[in-house]
Amino acid sequence: MLFVFVGSCSYSDEFHTIQEPGHFSIEFPEYIDKLDGLSNTTPYQYGNLFRNFYIIIEEAPLAKFPSVEAYAQTSINELLNAGTLSSPDTLEIKQLKDFNGLSGRHLILTADVGEGELFKPILYHLLHLKSEDRYYHLVLWTWAEWEEKYEATIPRILKSFKGSI
Repeated sequence: MLFVFVGSCSYSDEFHTIQEPGHFSIEFPEYIDKLDGLSNTTPYQYGNLFRNFYIIIEEAPLAKFPSVEAYAQTSINELLNAGTLSSPDTLEIKQLKDFNGLSGRHLILTADVGEGELFKPILYHLLHLKSEDRYYHLVLWTWAEWEEKYEATIPRILKSFKGSI
C-alpha cells in the first residue's frame, strides 16, 4: 500500500503584536516566530526559516553613543566589516524625523551573501532609532528577489515598531 501526502504551508494575512515589556512592541505576520541563533548581540530575534525572512532588534543605552548618527555608523561599519557581505549597493538612506515618536535613520541596501548555490543578493532594511532612554537597531532581511512579494509586509512591520513600552 502506498500513501501519498501532498500538503502546503499557508498563512493568513493576520498580524500579531509582540510585546517585550520595558523594551518595545512590534507587529509581525502570522508566519514570523521567535528564533535563536541569528545574532550573538541580542535576544530579540524573529523570522521564518522557510521564507528566508528575518528581523533582529538590538538596544543600546544613550550614554554609549553621542548621537543616533554615530550609533548608525558604528553598526553599519560592523556589518560591512563582518565579511559576510560582498559588494553592498546602497539603495536609499532616509532620515526619520518622527517615527512613532522616535527619530533616526533608515538604510536600505542589497548585498551578495552566501556561498555556492546560496550566493544570492539579500535585501536589508536597517533602522537606527532614538527614544528618550535608548537607541534601537532593527535589521530586517530577505532574498532581494522577493522584494515585490513583501512590498506591503516590510513597511507594515517597520512602521509598527514602538520603543520603550
